Amino acid sequence: MKLKKIVDKIFLDNEEKKFIELNRYKNNRNLLFNGYIFLEITNNHFSLVHNTFLINDKKFKNKKFIGLWTPSMQRDKGFINFLKFIVKFFILSLEKKKWKKIYNSIGVTEIISLNDDFKTNFFKQKNDFVKKTLKIKKKKDYLNIKFKKILVGELMYDFYLRYFKKHQMNFDDKYEIEKISNYVQCYYKNLDHLMLKYKKKNIDRYIPWQACYIQCGVPIRFFLNRGVKVIGKAQEIFSHKYTKKNYLQSFYFEDLKKDFNKLKYKKDKIKKGLKSLKNRFKGIINTEINYLAFSPFDKKKQKKIKEDINIVIFLPDFVDSPHAFGGKFFFPDFYDWINETLIYLENFNNLKVAIKPHPNARYASRIFEEKLKKKYRNFLWLDIDISNHSIFEKKPIIAISPRGSVLFEIAYHNIVPIAIGRNYCMAYPFVYTAYNKKQYFKFLNDGFQNKLKLPKKNKNLIAECYYMNFINKPEYFETISSKIDLKKYRMASKTEDQNLSMLRKFNNGFYEKKIHFHNYKKKIN
Repeated sequence: MKLKKIVDKIFLDNEEKKFIELNRYKNNRNLLFNGYIFLEITNNHFSLVHNTFLINDKKFKNKKFIGLWTPSMQRDKGFINFLKFIVKFFILSLEKKKWKKIYNSIGVTEIISLNDDFKTNFFKQKNDFVKKTLKIKKKKDYLNIKFKKILVGELMYDFYLRYFKKHQMNFDDKYEIEKISNYVQCYYKNLDHLMLKYKKKNIDRYIPWQACYIQCGVPIRFFLNRGVKVIGKAQEIFSHKYTKKNYLQSFYFEDLKKDFNKLKYKKDKIKKGLKSLKNRFKGIINTEINYLAFSPFDKKKQKKIKEDINIVIFLPDFVDSPHAFGGKFFFPDFYDWINETLIYLENFNNLKVAIKPHPNARYASRIFEEKLKKKYRNFLWLDIDISNHSIFEKKPIIAISPRGSVLFEIAYHNIVPIAIGRNYCMAYPFVYTAYNKKQYFKFLNDGFQNKLKLPKKNKNLIAECYYMNFINKPEYFETISSKIDLKKYRMASKTEDQNLSMLRKFNNGFYEKKIHFHNYKKKIN
């Protein structure tokens, strides 16, 4: 880590100090007790601003908030990694202390760590669960692992990819598999202790920030299994109601078309969807993609591609939770998907295949992409920052993306999109969604032969689906964050200075003005 990054992690910034002073005397919560709310605490300012609004919401006036600290550590093998872990553990301990001070100022007086990082990394549990996971040799079997009747396999798999920087599960990695099994048990044990300590009848709800990986997913599934309400941040909304049927942070895509048909003023909503999409094509980073470091339609990156393109493949980030959307993902991970796809395409010498990396791919994913380039030299590997305009100008016959939001862009430009498993567009006919390998490869084969067609009034359907995924906000209850669309103030850059910009706006009363404007607008309407 760079020294400045460490300093930013463990010491209070001026804006953080200002935030504490502004809130110190506003949040005396010694009120009439009416139940506990468990709140996921993460080390970012976006969630801090949102949680501050929640804590001050009238509906939670007499609730006592207890923070659950979810940031988790992992330790790699070897003596050098042992020393790194000790240093990182010390830094994380100081970072937690800082965030505890920040959250104390808004009334969260108690913060509990769900993963005892030191204990789980140095005291191994060779129990039946660990032995069972170590015996597994197939990805499919690993994905179906349950602990105490809770499905945890895909959470463990995604944690392995992201936090141990891998592109697929390697069952010879006994060390990592054992660690992850211990983490799951530790989370469960600490959550079980909370239920006993605070008693279910006194627990109002759990409010998560997201649902991926074991540190976020296990608490959600645990509380649902114990009959506790879980309502919190999800795909595009701030008060998603999680259920035993839908415990993922994505929308229930299967019903989006039906849900749109129930709405009023459909033409206006389609216009909004079209406007947002067109802004995206102009290179504007709008709310739904403001996590990206740069626009995929940046005109400065619009270079001429000399080669012909019949098929274009838009790669995902290979270490970014392939199972986050759930469903029967018939390729166990993106590694198997891309290898089987490219091996299949190699059989067709007359096809011109181009491959575009994901604009936000992490370092570990890019390393894997370099290996793919060496293995599959016959394909055209595009630059990560080349404009999608340059690609679409070549008018490929089909384009493939497992589940990315690029599917909207592909269809809008009259190119046939093919996806696999649950995805944003699965309820609509402008994307060919495959649900098994046979269907997937048939789609590819039919696509080469121009047998796949897009529906009429394609653009209206795309705008409708886009609206339902990114503009429509089916909040379970209205929050201040949803009123002012807090997400649009999130910065794409990961630098600490810009990360703090959301907090700076809070301290300067920026959001307060937005709230007053929203209330005034609502009143006159």
